Amino acid sequence: PIGDCWDYVYPFEMLDQDGNVVVINNHDDLCNAMLNGLILELIYPLTLVNGDGEELVVNNEEELAEAWLDCVTVIGGDLDVFSFLFNSDLIAGQDCYTVNYPFEYTEGSTGNVATIENAAAAQTYIDENQNGAYDALNFPVTITDTSTGEQVTFENFEAFFGFLITNCG
Repeated sequence: PIGDCWDYVYPFEMLDQDGNVVVINNHDDLCNAMLNGLILELIYPLTLVNGDGEELVVNNEEELAEAWLDCVTVIGGDLDVFSFLFNSDLIAGQDCYTVNYPFEYTEGSTGNVATIENAAAAQTYIDENQNGAYDALNFPVTITDTSTGEQVTFENFEAFFGFLITNCG
């Protein structure tokens, strides 16, 4: 788990865009399903586990979001790049938001600032970082709310997460 926080207890089930149940046996299965263009929806209840072996059962998207909020607060209020991309239409096929490029992030291993220029570069980033590297998204960041078509700029993690809870749940 990132920052000694929550991770999924495998296996768990998800629904694909055609209503078929997909069994996710490990982190690689989850990444491969998303990278292959599957639009996946979690099936609840879902069990999470932290680095201490404590388990948490979440029954819906709101409880899951609260668990992640607690997690991110513990690790300093940063948002990792993978989570930012995961929640967008680039990976999850969600209709919540589209990433506006370019955006910057700070590499967790070096502290260097890097830029993702476009969707192709984002896909390359995902392909090369499936080992769970923690790179923090640099704010401000701008997205396009797909329900309104409006561009929204977030100055910090709390504003972004509030948008997720309100608009993407």
